[in-house]
Amino acid sequence: MKLINWKIFWVLLGACIFGVVCIIPYTLTMQAGLLEELPLPLYVLLPLQIIQNVVMFAIFIFVGLLLSGKVGLSLPLLECWSRDEKVRPILKSILGISIALGAAAVVITTLFDFSLYFIFPNEPIYTVEFPQPPAWQGFLASFYGGINEEVLNRLFLMSLLLWLFSQNQEN
Repeated sequence: MKLINWKIFWVLLGACIFGVVCIIPYTLTMQAGLLEELPLPLYVLLPLQIIQNVVMFAIFIFVGLLLSGKVGLSLPLLECWSRDEKVRPILKSILGISIALGAAAVVITTLFDFSLYFIFPNEPIYTVEFPQPPAWQGFLASFYGGINEEVLNRLFLMSLLLWLFSQNQEN
C-alpha cells in the first residue's frame, strides 16, 4: 500500500511552485521600500525564498495527503484524474454550488470590509498609503491565493485538525 498518491503530490507541488513564482512581482512592488535594506542581494534572496517555499509546501502536501486519507477527506477531481477516470461528471456535480458559494463569500467579505470602513473611518489602516501594484501583478498574485492557500488551509490544516480531533476522540 502506498503512503500517498504521488501523482497528486507532484501535481499539487508543481501548482504551488507556480503560485509562489506568480506572487513574486506583487510582493516586490508591495515591499519596494524594504528592498534597500536586504541582508542579501535580491538575486540570491529570491531563489532561496523559492526553495524555502518548495520545501515547505512539499511537507504540507505530503502531510495533508497522508492525513486526509486517514480522516476520510478526499480530493475527488484529482483522484479521478490520477486513475485516468472521467472528471466531467464530478466537476458538473460540484460546479454550480462551488460558484454560488464563492460568489456569496465575495459579497459577504466585501460587505464586511466596507462596513468596517464606515464604522471605523479614522482607523490608521485606512489612512496609510500602500503601494498600488499594477493589475497584472494582482492577477498573478491571485494564483497564490487560489492554489497555495487552499493547499495550506484545506489540504494540510483541515486534515491535520481533523486527525488531531479524531485522535482525542479515540483516547
